[in-house]
Amino acid sequence: MLRQLERQGVEIMDNLIAIVRVRGWFGMNPRRRDTLEMLNIPRSNNCTLVHLNESYKGMLHDVKDYATWGPVGEKFVEKLLMKRGSVNGKRLTLTKSAEEIKKIAKEIVGGKTPKECGVDRTFRLTPPSGGWKDKKQTKPKGDLGSRESMDVLLATMI
Repeated sequence: MLRQLERQGVEIMDNLIAIVRVRGWFGMNPRRRDTLEMLNIPRSNNCTLVHLNESYKGMLHDVKDYATWGPVGEKFVEKLLMKRGSVNGKRLTLTKSAEEIKKIAKEIVGGKTPKECGVDRTFRLTPPSGGWKDKKQTKPKGDLGSRESMDVLLATMI
């Protein structure tokens, strides 16, 4: 995925990606369901942040028909934490100040996982405003598979 983006001229500073589950579980192969749970996206419209490596590439290949993913910027990670971040099921903004949330966002972009920063790994989002284009086809006709940037999609889901 990163090589495709580099060939298209998109410069990737870090390998932090956001993964959003698009489709539900009905009729899904149990192996795919387990992979989605390992990625911490157990339900549709859930999102998680991961640093891309070889094992995650294999997992994304397995769930390409059920999820969409792409790189995400630091400002958007901060916005995601402010609006949808949680700690043990409680809103992050109720337990931490804005400066602490900015620090957590920098740590996540810097290489730490949300769990290491004390934040829940799954972000519960709403469906995108305007709806999904097509839940059964990959990009560019539908919504599944890799994207150049997740910022536009996630902005409509927050």
